[in-house]
Amino acid sequence: MRLLNSRGPNSLDGLPDFHFQTIPDGLPPAPTDADTTQDIPSPCDTTRKNCLDPFGKLLAKLNHTSSSDVPPVTCIFSDGVMSFSVIAAEEIGVPIVPFWKCMRHDLVIGESAVLPPEFIQETKGRGLMAKWRPQEEVLNHPAIEGFLTHSGWNSTIESLCGGVPMVCWPFFAEQQTNCRFACTAWGVGMEIDNDVERNEVEKLVRELMDGEKGEEDEEEGHGVEEKGRRGYWSEWFIKLEFG
Repeated sequence: MRLLNSRGPNSLDGLPDFHFQTIPDGLPPAPTDADTTQDIPSPCDTTRKNCLDPFGKLLAKLNHTSSSDVPPVTCIFSDGVMSFSVIAAEEIGVPIVPFWKCMRHDLVIGESAVLPPEFIQETKGRGLMAKWRPQEEVLNHPAIEGFLTHSGWNSTIESLCGGVPMVCWPFFAEQQTNCRFACTAWGVGMEIDNDVERNEVEKLVRELMDGEKGEEDEEEGHGVEEKGRRGYWSEWFIKLEFG
């Protein structure tokens, strides 16, 4: 709905032989503004618990040859965090390909971890399989002027180590704490407001890249870069947490 509201009622129109189907996420209706950012752990939990049944019904509907005007489902491509789709694929006896943005080479072992050449050939020109690239190396590249981050501790450390100013968009866990220190205590970041609007994000990015605040953050970033050893910041965080 957010995409429809921002891009117009025809933004999801595709080819004549392609269209979207939806299933409920199990969350209660938003009490006021449906576009308000929701608590992130909630949909993560509810999709795991509640989406298998409606997804299975959707697959059954698509595979019902007497009423469906589309070919039967022969494979499922699913976001890697949507674990219910694995069970659904097993129930109808079709293969499933979890979709990960990139695959770290030492994350899994065995031949099954490598995508077959047929997959690469079939998706050639229609998709991109990204190779694993350590984030710390990316942040240390001279072309990087800023980092949009959810402010997880690993990303925060790696940004500090590279002297890269941050645009912080925290959601849950320790991210708000890390964001506060980056933006307030250390002066190396700017926070995206909870009511996220594209023009506001654009202002922050432009300020980070070209404005005075961005230059200040960059100078501060180079200052903390001198202390940018993982051991220093990890030890500092432990002292902060446990005294």
